[in-house]
Amino acid sequence: MPFRGAVTLLFVFVIQSSAFAAAWPVTHKWSDTARPGDPTSGSFGWEYGREAVAIASSMTAAGERWDCSKFAMSVVVRYAQKHGLEVVFTCPDPDNHWAVTSVSSNDPRFNSFEDFVKFYSSWINAEMVATLNTYPITYDDWRSGDVVMMRWNQLGDANPFPGRDVWHTYFLGETDKLIFYGNIDGEEGPHPTPLPITATAQSSTLQEVRTSAAVYGASPRRWNFLQGAVIPPATPIENAPSVLAPKDATVTADKLNIRATPSTHGQVLGQLSSGDVVSFEGNTPDGQWDRVRLKSGDVAYVSASFVQLGDAKVGFSYESDPAPTPGFDGAMNGGN
Repeated sequence: MPFRGAVTLLFVFVIQSSAFAAAWPVTHKWSDTARPGDPTSGSFGWEYGREAVAIASSMTAAGERWDCSKFAMSVVVRYAQKHGLEVVFTCPDPDNHWAVTSVSSNDPRFNSFEDFVKFYSSWINAEMVATLNTYPITYDDWRSGDVVMMRWNQLGDANPFPGRDVWHTYFLGETDKLIFYGNIDGEEGPHPTPLPITATAQSSTLQEVRTSAAVYGASPRRWNFLQGAVIPPATPIENAPSVLAPKDATVTADKLNIRATPSTHGQVLGQLSSGDVVSFEGNTPDGQWDRVRLKSGDVAYVSASFVQLGDAKVGFSYESDPAPTPGFDGAMNGGN
């Protein structure tokens, strides 16, 4: 079995200081409404849940290679960079005598997005994600974008990594349906080789993140900077498809306006032509507007009267339970 734990060694990486730098401009708070004037829009903290799945899916489809904790951090960092949100990670800070310090993406030590990626990739592991950067939530409250931290030595004699305190990060794609995670190849060392991100819908893994004694804190966890910022919309969208059963919206009109909000007064962001396909995310309660995700990853609205919905293919490979053996149906067909 490939090693699924976090890298517990810290690798020295020194960021050059710059008086007026930052990883990216911060223009919003996580608690701000993501799309003002759109009643189906929650806060950036709320909207992160759905977009996080789109980001994780695209990373998986591209075959990106990350270890478990770096993958989970990369999803939230990419979302934050796109929307001008601050990310704060807590870790031993090499520029502060190794004191445990909260380090912001807006810190003047960072000159670019790439600088910040090098920082968390070098300094933060799964144990730090669990103990310093996330807080416990309940299984009733968990949602896409949350994490479940595994600490295998909690299994005692059943620890699959005897003699080692190995941590692992599972990233929630959809509650009880889909999990993403990164991995590394072989034994822990100074330069471990990340494997491509794995997506799984296997029942054994879905059950593990709910019931295993290896779950740290016996609960899922959420990023600290999301605390108090996951604010739902006044009017949630309806009929949102599952990640594993996506739907496409195919344009049937010659030209169809793409709008920023579900209203004929909403800002026109562009146009689609007959036959164009976008990803369907749900519709407004009155059924007049479909919320779609464009190829850019942005959310927009189109008139439901001028699109046709249909089943879409999942855009990435994922592990699933093996098909049942033909002619065998448990206790009803041959079981005792």
